[in-house]
Amino acid sequence: MILYTFCHSCKNDISIRSMANTRPELEREKGETFEVRCKKCRTRNQVHVDQVKAKPSKVVIALGVGLDSLL
Repeated sequence: MILYTFCHSCKNDISIRSMANTRPELEREKGETFEVRCKKCRTRNQVHVDQVKAKPSKVVIALGVGLDSLL
């Protein structure tokens, strides 16, 4: 999964590096609120763990499809 949030200034996606699979794990790792910097406009954003979203990784999907075709 790819974790991301939105920049408050430019509304661009900001990816979040983490191995957390759940919000409680993310909160233990980074805290209830943490700071991320937008790569596009360089603005620092305070993010609450409830503002973080997840989307599937295209690499993981491709590997799954590739392995499924081998079996």
